[in-house]
Formats: sequence, structure tokens, C-alpha cells
Amino acid sequence: MAVNGVQAYPGDELAVIEEYEPVGDYFIEDGQIIASKVSIVNKDKSLKQIHIRGLVRKYVKVGDTVLGQVEYVQKPFAHVVIFKVNEEKLHGDLKAMLYFDPYLRVTPFNEGAIVRAKVIGLTAGHLMLDMQDDKMGVLEAWCPYCGGPLVKRGKNMLRCLKCGKNSFMRLAPDFYSGNSKKINRSNIF
Repeated sequence: MAVNGVQAYPGDELAVIEEYEPVGDYFIEDGQIIASKVSIVNKDKSLKQIHIRGLVRKYVKVGDTVLGQVEYVQKPFAHVVIFKVNEEKLHGDLKAMLYFDPYLRVTPFNEGAIVRAKVIGLTAGHLMLDMQDDKMGVLEAWCPYCGGPLVKRGKNMLRCLKCGKNSFMRLAPDFYSGNSKKINRSNIF
């Protein structure tokens, strides 16, 4: 049974119908008051009411800055799983498509890269991202050949510490180099 201020999930039994009058997002099954969505539950014993308040999901809007991980690349888009919006962690999966110029010889990031991008629109139900702003780009990446750590060797050039191969990526100004000793990873994750 739920307690005041506790988060409830769909299907959680909150109370017995004879005990409390339900208010909010619920359904009743076999005399049990059950949460119908992710909610915050508060019981008012004096009024004999149970308040089930559904949590409101934060929506991403055009102009927001997001952090995410490139899931896979298929020219001219990369599919990104977003985990932060405007420096706030997301609770759940949110996916977006990051556009890049299909005529580039190499993609400006690789699979698994952590990127900072700006939301530029919503097309056919997909969030569309872009990295044209100077503050946007790859924050952390690994060698596409061997998976080793990459170090910055120029504006957008990287070199693998393990295999020595060079890679081109669109880097953010605060790119994390694999040989850096001082990094505040809480800024990324």
C-alpha cells in the first residue's frame, strides 16, 4: 500500500476502495485502487481521500540543447539516444535524429560518441538535431577502428592512443581527450 509523497507505477495497488475515496489517475479492480500511470500518491486521512497525481513528462522544444549518445549512423542521419535536456537528466528513453551533410567523405562522429546538439525541429514525429553552433559537437568518442581512447590533434582531428590511426569528427570546444587527467564527467553524465 502507498504512503504520502511516494511514487507509484501503473498497476501498483494503492488502497482499498472502502478505506479511501480516490481522486486522480486511477482505476478500480477487485475493490483495489490501482495507479493508472506513473504518479505521486498522497493520502488525506481526515477526508478519507487518496490523491493520485500523474507525473507530467517534460517535453523537448525547438532551441533546447541536448546531450546524447549516437546509437547508429545511416547517412544523412545519426540516431541519438538523449539523456539530458538543458543540463537536466531525462527519466526515460528519448530518441532523435541528428542530421549531417551526406556529401562529407567521413561522418562527423561515430557510433557510441557522446554529442551535444541543438533541437531544430520535429519532423514526422522525430526530434531533429543539429550541431552547427560553435558550442555543439562531440564531447567524447572512441576509436572507430579499435575502440581505444582518442586525443585531440587539431580543430576536428583525433588520434587513437592505442592503434595510432587518425579520425575526423566535429568536436565540441570542451571535448574530453582520452589522455586528460582532469575532467568533470558529471558535466557529461
